[in-house]
Amino acid sequence: PACTLLGHMGPVSSVAVSPDGTCCLTASLDSKVLLWDLRRPDVPTNTLLHSAPVRALGLSFDRKRCVTGCKDGTLRCWNLATPEAQFEAGLRIPHRIRNVSLSGNGQTCFVATSSNKGFCWKAMRDPDLDPKR
Repeated sequence: PACTLLGHMGPVSSVAVSPDGTCCLTASLDSKVLLWDLRRPDVPTNTLLHSAPVRALGLSFDRKRCVTGCKDGTLRCWNLATPEAQFEAGLRIPHRIRNVSLSGNGQTCFVATSSNKGFCWKAMRDPDLDPKR
């Protein structure tokens, strides 16, 4: 491999790479998401802490926002445009999250669950997120 990303204490469950190949995020069952600059992959550039194992993540096309989905049904949106990667909004759904994806502009989140449902949310920065029907 071109590089090995070391830093998680548990299995890596998901990965997202920026379109230009310079940024990478890894999610793990250790309840962390690590952000990597692939030009200098020796140490992560930031850590997003969670209260449950992280199963899925999505990265916006412009790398300014990511969404994470945890085993306990917690969905979080993060602002990566700031050096400290600020938490923006979150919600909990009564389903195990299997996969998440963000639209190119980072404004719409799509969620796949272990039930027979998928969800879509608009305006991820709104703290009162309601599922779009």
